[in-house]
Amino acid sequence: MKTKLAKKPEIFESLVPTWLPGCRRLTPGPGYLEALVEDNVNFITDKIVKVTEKGIITADGQEREVDAIVCATGFDTSHTPRYPTIGRNGISLADHWKEAPTAYMSLATHNFPNLFIVGGPNSATGGGSLLIIFESVISYIVKCIQKMQREKLKAMEISTAAEKAWINYCDAYFPGTVHVSTCRSWYKGGKENGRVVGLWPGSSNHANRALKHPRWEDWVYTLRDPSDGLLGWLGDGWTEADRNGGDTSAYLDEADIPPIPEETPLKTTV
Repeated sequence: MKTKLAKKPEIFESLVPTWLPGCRRLTPGPGYLEALVEDNVNFITDKIVKVTEKGIITADGQEREVDAIVCATGFDTSHTPRYPTIGRNGISLADHWKEAPTAYMSLATHNFPNLFIVGGPNSATGGGSLLIIFESVISYIVKCIQKMQREKLKAMEISTAAEKAWINYCDAYFPGTVHVSTCRSWYKGGKENGRVVGLWPGSSNHANRALKHPRWEDWVYTLRDPSDGLLGWLGDGWTEADRNGGDTSAYLDEADIPPIPEETPLKTTV
């Protein structure tokens, strides 16, 4: 940074971060520092106290005329949806996540059956590819849907205990990382010292392995028809293929073809 700002070295002290690299996303991006030292750029650190018809007034009392004002103040990372999502007993997801957004394995939260999330709390990555995590989450959700169809389930909901255990796991993991050092980061919901709610507690490879095999015992299930009993999904002992003349040998996934002797007789030597 000092090298790139050598033309205007006074800018360095205003820009150099006090937090550890990785506590938040690394900034600035390519070309930003180079742009600041151009002759047609003024770098002003005084706070804006008022916006006027002509421009802005800074804390030093000077009015600076401008043609346009770009407010680059960041974005809301509260995870509260802009549309109503209503769970059990009329609770809204916005209220449910008002204090701290949480979701078991980043993809489900209690009191919201059949709600699966991609890109939820603790889903981004601090090390590795985000696509790997999202693909793993989607594969997990597909397995849940297949389970519901296969076992005639009306609803599946993550248990409160399982979600709490996940939260405890996250809280135990992040103190060993740079993400908890003092910096205002969207990883922590825009706070300097809040809980890390944006990142997966581990690498992308860790997420991929963890999401590959769902822990079905962490979920609470509601049967589509309770009168069927727990094994109602077994049906009457026959498959659709049995009854309707379908492929009854689908289990033969690979044919075992024996070797074919060559046409040329084997020669023997004495």
